[in-house]
Formats: sequence, structure tokens, C-alpha cells
Amino acid sequence: MIPQKFLQRKSWKGDNLKRKKVDLSEERQIIINMIVSDKFLIGIAPLVKSTYFESTYARVVSIWVIEYYQRYKESPKKNIKEIYKRKKKGMRNEEETGIVAEFLASLSDDWNGKEIQNIQYALNSAIHYLKLKSLQRLKEKIDDAINDSNPVIGEQSVAKYYRVEAKSGEGISIFKNPTEITEAFLTENEVLFSFPGALGRICGNFLRGDLVAFLGAPNRGKTWWLLYTAIRASLLGLKSVFFTLEMPKHQIIRRAWTSLLGQPRERMKISMPFFEKENDKFLFKEKKITKDKMNVSDVKTKQKNFKSQLRAGDLKIVPVPAYSTTVDEFEAHLDNMEHYDNYIPDVVVIDYADIVSPPKEIRGDYRHQIDGIWKKLRGLAQERNILVVSASQADRGSLKKDANEWNIAEDIRKLAHVSKLMVLNQSKEEYEKNIMRIRQLKERDGRKDTRQAVVLQCLDIGRPYLDSKFDYEVVY
Repeated sequence: MIPQKFLQRKSWKGDNLKRKKVDLSEERQIIINMIVSDKFLIGIAPLVKSTYFESTYARVVSIWVIEYYQRYKESPKKNIKEIYKRKKKGMRNEEETGIVAEFLASLSDDWNGKEIQNIQYALNSAIHYLKLKSLQRLKEKIDDAINDSNPVIGEQSVAKYYRVEAKSGEGISIFKNPTEITEAFLTENEVLFSFPGALGRICGNFLRGDLVAFLGAPNRGKTWWLLYTAIRASLLGLKSVFFTLEMPKHQIIRRAWTSLLGQPRERMKISMPFFEKENDKFLFKEKKITKDKMNVSDVKTKQKNFKSQLRAGDLKIVPVPAYSTTVDEFEAHLDNMEHYDNYIPDVVVIDYADIVSPPKEIRGDYRHQIDGIWKKLRGLAQERNILVVSASQADRGSLKKDANEWNIAEDIRKLAHVSKLMVLNQSKEEYEKNIMRIRQLKERDGRKDTRQAVVLQCLDIGRPYLDSKFDYEVVY
């Protein structure tokens, strides 16, 4: 049991947290990840030196965790408190003991038994931090040598500099490194989620590092599908962020809440489509039902019910101005969420890419600016190891006929940057019947599925997806 007198103290004068006005949230997260995650610790253990850390608790606890890992080949998790009980007698003084006790007592607030979802991003962030600290320590040694007029010590410091880098080093030899080649074939890409039914079969799995897009004519429901993607990811236990450039905050929140509840804002009679199997075909049917309006006074109760089902899943909606928000500003929002809220998303949805402001370094034709936006979004997905989802407008020709890759507005080079591209097609008659047809135009890794999914929807209750079948199975 950690002494209560340590748990009650708010700060310790001896800790560098007090003596230095520096932000130590990154190193705190590194230590927490080392304690709770086997995968994270395996990746970071060879690179960590306790001297890289600013705070007392991080220096002390990092040594304990590495010792535990070297003996048991796993992270200590809740055993860290048992380690503290054994080690505290050998600690230098009461102040140091209290600092470590206070940190360990706060673990439950930041961890609460949850695993890290985006291991690779956490590792990349940690390695970046350790690189900077390693360089800072080297600079301090060189500065001391210069101040002491001792070039020998300075040169020795450079010669002994420990470069923080993953064990594979720079690059992989395709002729000399059999392990990496074997792992490339045996390691599966990290699947986040997929759509249900025939639609899921056609679109395939959504992976970390993917840039995925919907293509559709104006008013074809692109925002509904982007919102459905974000909500589905959240309900499956993933953290999502929805950047809305097109809709005001209150409007998109109303859409999201309506979609979650499946209830309209006002009592109304709606047409609910469904499939009915007859022999080897599915017949299109619909029935009229009356739906009561949602009760906005029980929002807290509904949120509590959703929270009990979500695990770590969540959805943040962030309104930003159209035509003036850049991809760099999206990254700034994500950095702020990580820093202030410890919120690291798995899925980022942007509604939509064509109205994002182009990178400042790109000038000239509008089509080159559009190309620059999509390149930056692809980089965002890869650098943060997340799924990025957006949409693109199809040209006017798609208003009268089904859209395809040749109907991509402004610049067809968008097609080169996306991992997947799904097209939303719908005739006037299908719109009246609550039917959408979706097919895949692009699949980066593997052969694209040329079939179409016939999707039933009811936007009156915020549901762009109710059910789906392959087009050759359906009669309507």
C-alpha cells in the first residue's frame, strides 16, 4: 500500500517538475506505456536511458521497468506497485520516495487497465522524444567542454554519442536481411474495421495508414457516409475525430445524435425498406411505420448507455472553417487533443477534402493545389498510423448517370493518393425508394471488387445504412 501522506501531496520541490518550466506530459506517457504495454516496451526498451528523462519519477521508474523486462520479457503492469514496495527502502530520501509514490498513485487515472490501440504511433512519438533528449544531453556535454576549454572531452562525447534508433537502423537490405522479408509476409496489416454485409465484402477492410474516400455527385449523401464511417468505428471501440468544414456545429451534432438513436427530431411516418428472400433472390420491400420523436431531456442517460457498450470508443466532432483550414491545422488540432485530453484517434474523418485550404507552399493552378491537399492527407494517415477518410465531388456528368473514375472533379491524380475509393450512385427513383448503390473504384493492395452493393437506407432517422446485398441478388 502506498503511504497516504504521499498520495495527499500535490507537488514536491525536489522534482524537476517544479524546478524546470518544461512540459513533461510526453515523458509521463512514455513511462505509463512502458508499464502497461508489452508491445510498446519491446520496441522502446533497447533505446531507453534513464538519463534522458527530466523528472525524478521517470528516471527511477524507467530503471525498474527495464530491469523487470530483462528478467520476465513483459511489462510489469500492476506489478509496478509491488516493485515500488521492494525498492523504496533503497531510495535516496523521503522526497524521492514521495515523488515516485505520487506518480504511481495517479496511474489509475491515466490508464485504468486500457491497452494502447495505436502502438506504432506511440512508439514513433516516444522515439522522437528520446532522440531530442539524447541530442540535448550531447549538446550539454559539448557546451561544458567548450566552457572548460577542453576539446578532447568534447570530441570524446561526440565519439561516444548513442544514437537513438530502432534496431533495424537506416534502411533494410533486400539481399541481406531475411528476417524483415519473412516478417513482411507473415505480419498482417492492422485491420481497424469493415462495413457489414455485401458492402463490407466489396469495400474490404479499413487499415491503419489508409487514405479512403467516397466519390459522389452533389447532394448524393457524402456527409452521411462520412459520419456513418466515424460512428461505426466509434461503436466498435475505436477513437474517431470528425472534422466538419461544410456543416455548422449544431447541424452535424443533430445528425450524429439522430443517427445514433435512429429517431427523428419530430414524430413522423417513415418508409422503412427491407429485403425479403424469395427463392435465390432478394425482393425489395418497404413498410410504413410511425416513429416517435427523440426525447432530448434524456441525453445523459443515453450517453451512459452508449458508454457501457463502447469500451475505449469515442467520437469528437470538430467544426473548422471551409477553404481556410489546412492539413497542418488538422494536425495541430490532433496534437492538442493528444496533449490536453490524452485523446489519440484511430480514425480521422474530414468532410471534405476538396474544400480544405491547400498547402501554403503550393502555388499555381487550382488542380495542383487540390493534388497537394490529397498528398498531405495521405501523409497524415501514414505519419500518425491512422485511417483518414474523406470525400470528393464528382463532376456534373454524374448527375445524370452513374459516376466512375473519369468523373473525379478537378484533378484525377486524387486516385493515385487514396488506398480505396468508393462511389455513391443513385437514380431519382432509387432516392425515392431509399436505395443507394455503392461500388469500389480503387483498391491499392489487391484487386478491386467490380460488383455493386445495393444499400438500403433511411435518412429520416439518420441511417445511411440498414442492410446491403450484391446487385445481382436483388430485384427492385
